[in-house]
Amino acid sequence: FQSKENFLRLLLQQMYDEVFAQLQAEVNHAGSALQRLRQSLCLIARLMREHGGWLGRIWSDAGNNETVACQFLQQNGSRHVLLILGLLDEATKDGDIAPMAPMQRMAFLMGAVVAPMLMAPRAIQLGIAPPQLQEQLGAQVLSDSGIAERVDRALCALAYQKKEADHA
Repeated sequence: FQSKENFLRLLLQQMYDEVFAQLQAEVNHAGSALQRLRQSLCLIARLMREHGGWLGRIWSDAGNNETVACQFLQQNGSRHVLLILGLLDEATKDGDIAPMAPMQRMAFLMGAVVAPMLMAPRAIQLGIAPPQLQEQLGAQVLSDSGIAERVDRALCALAYQKKEADHA
């Protein structure tokens, strides 16, 4: 490996490549763009639940200008985003998602789907969430059914078409 940094680079890349391969397989499944988008978003949330610890650490290290973390994010940060943006474009062309600025759509989805997967475990871990709410966070936010419900609601919101009367 020649250095600790090279070892870390290779380890992170291998871990990410395994996660990315799962996402790429979901994106390439048969079905409509909307179905594949739904399944991909659910998978991303589950992957965040399973791998949020090391992914969060990379973001933290990058925030502290750690070279390996910054290079890792520069090399890989857009790969999964581009897959989701492609599915959103397909679903829009199919008429299942309303036309909307691409980054606005992505920000909305990530806020609905990914942000809770980052925040809820940390709230539990740090003791910020009151004990009586910790179980509810697990069951309602972090569970597969909680993820699916948020994804479905987010996609329903993105399908909403404003009518001319709504603009007045």
